[in-house]
Amino acid sequence: MKDNLRTLRFGIVGCGLRGALYGRILQRLHGVEVAALFDVSQPTARRLAEELDVPLASSLDDLTGRDLDAVVIATPDFAHVEPVLAATARKLHIFLEKPVSTSSADARIIRDSVVGSGVLCTVACMNRWHPVFGSLLGRVRAGEFGAVIAQNVRLSNSLAVPLGMLKWAADSSPGWFLMPHSLDIVGAAVGAQPAQVYAAGRRGLLAASGVDTWDSLQATIRFADGSTANAESVWVLPENSPSLVDFRYELIGEKAVARVDDRDQGLEIVSDKLALPRVQVQEIDGRIAGPNLLMIETFVQSVREGVQKGPDVVHSAWITELIEAIHISAAEDRPVDIGGPE
Repeated sequence: MKDNLRTLRFGIVGCGLRGALYGRILQRLHGVEVAALFDVSQPTARRLAEELDVPLASSLDDLTGRDLDAVVIATPDFAHVEPVLAATARKLHIFLEKPVSTSSADARIIRDSVVGSGVLCTVACMNRWHPVFGSLLGRVRAGEFGAVIAQNVRLSNSLAVPLGMLKWAADSSPGWFLMPHSLDIVGAAVGAQPAQVYAAGRRGLLAASGVDTWDSLQATIRFADGSTANAESVWVLPENSPSLVDFRYELIGEKAVARVDDRDQGLEIVSDKLALPRVQVQEIDGRIAGPNLLMIETFVQSVREGVQKGPDVVHSAWITELIEAIHISAAEDRPVDIGGPE
């Protein structure tokens, strides 16, 4: 049977850990071509270009001018505005690494540019494609829990992340790196709406190691519908922790309660220590599996059909506003009010 599927051409901006992951996934999808890569770090871009056998663009303008359908933007958290504006100027659909940005002002620029240009934009909050959270949110939407009363979420990392994995950790925080994931689930359960945030945090341990950012942030959020959420993210768990990630979530509704413990993903290894590997994000027979694969497949389908799927830029800009309010509240020891999405 003849295959009439048009090949979609993708560019990748940002060739670090996430950009490389997305590039590997895209290359294995039918009807998709990774047409060009760009990173401000030429050695980083060159390594991925050689691995994927993909041309290197000399600049952002060079990449977006290469007859593309969409771009994957996987630059550091604070460096999203320029590539988004370059993509929307060319009417290219966007897959955007979370968070939208690390300031509400930049988030509004990104949101308005995307909405004004009419392009599709999916934000990479991958827990929407996690089978447990996907099932849970479907049950919430179906009314199984009744009205949401309260949510509690903890998403933390060991010291290995800010001190080893991220070169730009000092320009981020446990709030900016982790809370886009956890608060996306919180927001999906209750819908984007006005809220009041009161937060506290601690600095010191990471700063003593040369990474001047928050060690921990804890926030209580009161939404306009009367529901509340407690959110915690810590970046200083011991490096010998069983898992790189400590993720726990609870939803309390009028009719039912749900609890998720994502620290244990079903595989426990005991040697000289206990290990709980992150099996949801791995390769099986050389093919990346799990939520990351489903997320990229969904975006490709979104581009092919011209229909928004997954977390959009309006919802995710509101999440950025929430996280910014948490940082302000923790720094100034006062409650901070935010509005709903505009």
